[in-house]
Amino acid sequence: MAYDARAFERHYLGERASAATAPYRVVGVQADRVRAAVDVVLTDAAGRRLVVFCERRVPGAECLAATTHLNVSYYAEAGVDSAEAARVTRALAAALAAREAELSDAELAEVLTFSGREIGNPRRALELRINRECNEACAFCNTPADSETLLVDPAGVEALLRAEAATGCRAVLFTGREPTLEPRLPRYLELARSLGYEHRRVQTNGTSFASPEVVARLTAAGMNEVEVSFHTTSEETFERLVGKRHLLDRTAQGIRNVLAAGLRCQLIVVITRWNAREVPALVGDLRRRFPGLERVVLSPVAPVGDAAARPELWPPLGELGEVTSAALRAARAAGLAAHVPSRCGLPLCLLEPDVRDASDELENAPGETVEAGKAYAPACARCAERGRCTGVWAAYLAELGDTALRPLAEAALAHRDRR
Repeated sequence: MAYDARAFERHYLGERASAATAPYRVVGVQADRVRAAVDVVLTDAAGRRLVVFCERRVPGAECLAATTHLNVSYYAEAGVDSAEAARVTRALAAALAAREAELSDAELAEVLTFSGREIGNPRRALELRINRECNEACAFCNTPADSETLLVDPAGVEALLRAEAATGCRAVLFTGREPTLEPRLPRYLELARSLGYEHRRVQTNGTSFASPEVVARLTAAGMNEVEVSFHTTSEETFERLVGKRHLLDRTAQGIRNVLAAGLRCQLIVVITRWNAREVPALVGDLRRRFPGLERVVLSPVAPVGDAAARPELWPPLGELGEVTSAALRAARAAGLAAHVPSRCGLPLCLLEPDVRDASDELENAPGETVEAGKAYAPACARCAERGRCTGVWAAYLAELGDTALRPLAEAALAHRDRR
């Protein structure tokens, strides 16, 4: 989901903001791919990037600075001093607050309105990380218990649900560490349904759903879609990647119970160095293992959260492209819809031509800037998809190199709505 980045730039930014951020300067404004937020992209004379994100202010949400209507924080970028980043972020927030006091209610509403083109797309949703508890210990968890993306205050969760519904948002994803362990989840689902959210999705490790009663209770509260993490069928790999091996059977049973309840279900397979070679066969066998399953998401491990300090989990880029391409073919052969997320994905050039249309990079409007935490290799300047590609994780480039990247001579596909 996204707010109107152009409206934000038009109404909030100007000479006051430019003066406040020196020696950084604003080079772009875009919708955030992770949060319901707008990103202000800044660079300094040395080319170092600082991405300041501005999201709706709600009770209980952690942030570095705030205005009347916005929470303001930043994404850490390689080479940027954290103290300097915090200073620039606070200065920009002060400039935004001053400008905010001058805006009319209509101008503020324009900035904070949900982008209508994304309504109805179940992959574009208000994402709420609602708890700190988890019964697994994934080596690649992108939401550590102290993550600033968690919103565990009930008043904040409910306020954000109401605010986004009022702007036209019709999809919500409840996640966190493990949201099924949050006692308030049924209440949140009931509220989401009453507010008109059509897609009410729970992202889970699936172990709680081994109990049919839990599935029934949350379905009665309003849950109508489920995402389950499922990365291996090997107990050894599961124990190494995720947690105690007995939980693998509970996850599988949870998936079967979700499908038996008639809920829309998709599986998320995170590709790491430790399970990469298992993934194509795993995906090819999913329909047999879970009759009724229709969709799978192939998500290369991102060097964020716990995985940021675990380079041993990151597959070489060439292997990652090879394995992901093979898994996409296996999904198609099995009759499964499959896609690769843009944020946690990989560049189009690493996918084989026959499966590139499964990449969410193709949904990007040409000209969007590189994402926070990502970078381009020198070869990317010659790529026909440079304007649409969100880049490669900078940590990957530093650790694994860029020799696998192959600049595309022509655009992979015309931009289109792939909903």
